[in-house]
Amino acid sequence: PTIAGVSTVSTSAFMVMPSGNGSNRVGVSTYISNGTIPTEGLRILLDAGDVNSNDIGDPENIWKNLSDHPTKGHFRFDTIGRVTRTTGATGSIELDGNSNGGIIGEEYCSDLFSSGGGTLFLILKPDDVGTRQTLISGYLSTSGMNENRWDFEIRTDSYISGGNHAADYYSATSTISADTTVTLGVVLDNSADRLSGITTDQSGNVQKLYLNGSLNVTRVQPLNDTASWAAPVQISLGRRAFQKNNFEYNGEFFVFAAYNRVLDDDEMLQLHNAFKDRYGL
Repeated sequence: PTIAGVSTVSTSAFMVMPSGNGSNRVGVSTYISNGTIPTEGLRILLDAGDVNSNDIGDPENIWKNLSDHPTKGHFRFDTIGRVTRTTGATGSIELDGNSNGGIIGEEYCSDLFSSGGGTLFLILKPDDVGTRQTLISGYLSTSGMNENRWDFEIRTDSYISGGNHAADYYSATSTISADTTVTLGVVLDNSADRLSGITTDQSGNVQKLYLNGSLNVTRVQPLNDTASWAAPVQISLGRRAFQKNNFEYNGEFFVFAAYNRVLDDDEMLQLHNAFKDRYGL
């Protein structure tokens, strides 16, 4: 589009305000503008391979949100000395697994999962799969004991597992390997037809975990769970948002996306396929 006083960066589809500052962009990433990934409900899109999201010279040390959501927030590196940033097509954010390593959302996401359900998507390459490490976490407060808190992580047996904090975690049925890139998708479905085709004696919400675009495991949250992501949460990557010396991630992050709606199997595969050539998946 043409807007008076606003220029367009053709390589990234960003529109830039007249001052030309990279932080006051009002546009979106090419993955959104060309329809490569699902866009409806997209609240967060972090892309280490896009210099508009991962500027290694950025003095504020933030990973910029590329979504077109009107109130998008960025993610800040908790301790910059624990982070290595690279650019280029396969640019990465690498954490070293030590205390205070983490990438923390700058704001509480009060509208991210407003209906209670939603979708998380992450591309990662761990250096280590033999220790417990946080991948994606959502916290309400500093207490760490929140009914709507949720965590997804690498367990000590090379499995990705996670879930709502009030319940026992569940695990993927396949292991992951060190130094191997993988796409992880998590869906919490609280729609009216969420139990369609599922044999279960529970009547809670349905959580699905995807590896490399394929559905890996489906779990029905127990009745005694709130099983909702609706409350405002502080989202973090690589560490719990408020616990600064437990379960830090050791490895690389490439892309993170979050939707405030449930993506179906085809859309989860579409997300994986959008990046698979870039990362040799």
